[in-house]
Amino acid sequence: MTNNKGSGLAITALILGIVAILSSFIPLAGIFLVWAPAIVGLILGIIGLTGGRPSRVMALIGVILSALSIVLVIAFTAAAVGAVSSAIDETAAVSESSEVSEEAAGASEFVYEVTGDGGSAMITYSSYSDGEYSSQSANGAPLPFSYTGTLADGGILDFSSLSLVAIGTDSTTTLSCKITVDGEVVSENTSTGAYASVMCSQSDSGF
Repeated sequence: MTNNKGSGLAITALILGIVAILSSFIPLAGIFLVWAPAIVGLILGIIGLTGGRPSRVMALIGVILSALSIVLVIAFTAAAVGAVSSAIDETAAVSESSEVSEEAAGASEFVYEVTGDGGSAMITYSSYSDGEYSSQSANGAPLPFSYTGTLADGGILDFSSLSLVAIGTDSTTTLSCKITVDGEVVSENTSTGAYASVMCSQSDSGF
């Protein structure tokens, strides 16, 4: 019974950690969406560390993601406030000219990639641009994994962000993630061991 309880706490902590880390990429709104799942995920994750090995791994990942989400939401909120200030200055400058360059009105192509030797992974990825947030997940996604999308330039805050999280299986020894924007690698990370977890992210006030 104790092992089942510990496993349940670990899984819940992991899910809350993923929810918190994805919510942290929503500018401003993330302030209200992150704290509850992050704090609960931290508490349940710490309790879940007393379970068996698979439970401890999931609980640890949940704790890491929950803690990281709190750090990210603080950083992104500061960046968003700075972006608002910059947007006001840019609006004043744009008002002096009626021309908008094609480059500014264009869109950037981004590619998410996950590779590893565990056969499959739990993958969650999201993007935010031009005031719109998108999030998708694939449990047991075959490796290698790749997803291509577009990021619109501009927006109210002229702020964009990308996030990719992958968690391996018990047979994983190496797991890697990479984010490419317009052919340029902007984030990559590698982790090793069973149930390895990796996260790649990128944020910018205008790609």
